[in-house]
Amino acid sequence: LGRSVIATENQAILNQLNQLEVIDAVGIDGIKTALNTKLLPNYVNNVIIVNSTTFNKLDLLKDKNGRYLLQDRVGDAPGKAINGVPVHVVSDKELPGTNIVIGSLKDTVTLFRRSQYNLQWTDYMHFGQGFMVAIRQDCKLM
Repeated sequence: LGRSVIATENQAILNQLNQLEVIDAVGIDGIKTALNTKLLPNYVNNVIIVNSTTFNKLDLLKDKNGRYLLQDRVGDAPGKAINGVPVHVVSDKELPGTNIVIGSLKDTVTLFRRSQYNLQWTDYMHFGQGFMVAIRQDCKLM
């Protein structure tokens, strides 16, 4: 149930992100140009969000010396990065096409968790457990 709640919240956030301005960026140079010129410099929580197919294409890109362009992240969480900006992967279903989301999610989208109820009960007569979750939320661009 917890994963379902997170998936529901992520889908609400992605729906809002799909309403943002689209900038054409071709290849790794286009992504680096967007990182360097389109983002406000005071936002330090920038991330890159891609789907599985796009991540695979980026992960296979090499420079002239045969080195992969995506770097391994060093520090708190494993994963990949471009220019030090972490790359997060979502499923192709959640982010269709070849769109890449670049920016600070904390400064772009607000998720309002209005109320959330979790309930668990145990049925001893049938030796089973039942679970329920109810959430009320909204998500808006800032």
